[in-house]
Amino acid sequence: MQVKSPQASGRKSVFTSAPVCEGLETRRLFSWIGATSGTTDDAAHNYNNPANWTGGVIGNSFSGTTLTGNTTLYLTSNVSTGSSGLNLGYSGNYDLTLASSSSQTRTLTLNGAVTGDFGGSANSRTVSIGAPNAAINVSLNGGTRTINVQAGDDLRLVDTVGNGSFVKQGTGALDLDSNNFISGSTLLGGQTNFYKPGSLGSNTINLDGGTLHDIGAGTLANTIKVMPGAISYIRVDGGNLIYSGNLTGNGTIERIGSSSLYLSGNNSGFTGTYINAAARTRFLSPSAGSASANWEFTASTESTFDFSNGTIEFGSISGSSPIRVNTGYTGVTLSVGYLNSSTTYSGVIYDQGPTSDLALAKVGSGSLTLTNANTYTGGTTIYGGSILADNTTGSATGSGPIYVYPGASISGTGYYTGPVVNV
Repeated sequence: MQVKSPQASGRKSVFTSAPVCEGLETRRLFSWIGATSGTTDDAAHNYNNPANWTGGVIGNSFSGTTLTGNTTLYLTSNVSTGSSGLNLGYSGNYDLTLASSSSQTRTLTLNGAVTGDFGGSANSRTVSIGAPNAAINVSLNGGTRTINVQAGDDLRLVDTVGNGSFVKQGTGALDLDSNNFISGSTLLGGQTNFYKPGSLGSNTINLDGGTLHDIGAGTLANTIKVMPGAISYIRVDGGNLIYSGNLTGNGTIERIGSSSLYLSGNNSGFTGTYINAAARTRFLSPSAGSASANWEFTASTESTFDFSNGTIEFGSISGSSPIRVNTGYTGVTLSVGYLNSSTTYSGVIYDQGPTSDLALAKVGSGSLTLTNANTYTGGTTIYGGSILADNTTGSATGSGPIYVYPGASISGTGYYTGPVVNV
């Protein structure tokens, strides 16, 4: 609304914008007042109809709106938000969908953040932008947009998201269903679900306490930077995930979910902690490890090395999961201790000779305590520090020879077999 301000004689009149009133009515000035239930494509469900918005202005806000049933609203043309973005903070225990009014794809351009608690704080609801045969692409308009999804809520971006980057906040879920053209993303909290290999674009994903959840994508090639602070998670369900990107950063990432995670990229720049807490991690190349990271294996299922003729380097190793070389892979060396820390490993280290073989190398100044009966056949070499045998049965160092370099040692109250050779 324009309010005319009288001016002194001889000066031009000036028009300024002013709110109609204060408080709640100000917040509702341009809120949705159209249909609050149903899916019929009619005037009351027309997102672009000014009559459906207070003030007659498309305000892209559902603050103060109460849904009385699941509701679909239709874009009859493209929509561009103002700097206040898209406020989805409606009330009512129902879902909201924004869809194109035809098979023609519409574009929703975000010039601000996505905010709001879907259904209110007492309800956990889903908002979908886009629908089958009624696509809505989301443009970030060259900026970095915050997408805040509150606890228990689920925001589904069904179609293409692009032309910018986003920061995911809140403990709710963000679903990315399509191959997208995102220049970068930061996942701060909650869960971000990706359904296709390109759902997160092609640039770096910053994991900062959030969960990256694969739902059938199969592959992921982005660099993942794990930020320090809260533990971040990568969750793999409903099919295995081949991660060919590079893991970087100095934070802690925990691998969870029921399917296998294959690491095939170069993770040498990762300096944090990797925790395999569920199912398998399968290392497809020697570069999939990192001499600068801590590696903890705590799942009940073994992790595997699926390559031949190479050395995989771990800064330290701890935990209780089995580690093995898969059948058919030979000439594999597991080299641990580069961080000069002392750790205990209680899992079984083994190969499947004669069709595979694994050797263990100990480097650095710390000690590695082995508490189980290991059965790897490739021998043990201690270049630095010490190996402490603390097993009660079998051999802590498998069945091969043990080579000990000057200044290094092997000892402990447990058992080890094979000749000890001082080099």
